[in-house]
Amino acid sequence: MLAIQRIRRHIEAAPDSSSALALGRLVAALREDAPLRLAELYGLDRASFELALELLQEWRIERLYADRVEAFADVQRLHAARAAPAALHA
Repeated sequence: MLAIQRIRRHIEAAPDSSSALALGRLVAALREDAPLRLAELYGLDRASFELALELLQEWRIERLYADRVEAFADVQRLHAARAAPAALHA
């Protein structure tokens, strides 16, 4: 995740800046699945806004992969549960 690393560096460089605070709230909202006012992102300078968009894209891809991994795990658990009784009767 490259965007999160760039955001960390941005926050470390100027922790009290409005962009650092807004990006920090975005990261927290994504991590905690909490609401965030979109107006905060609108108020960012262009470079910070682009960084926020990159983070959202990377977060979305990671969520997609996490959902797929969970779906595979569900199928494996279901298969194992159905196969276990058959093995007992063999």
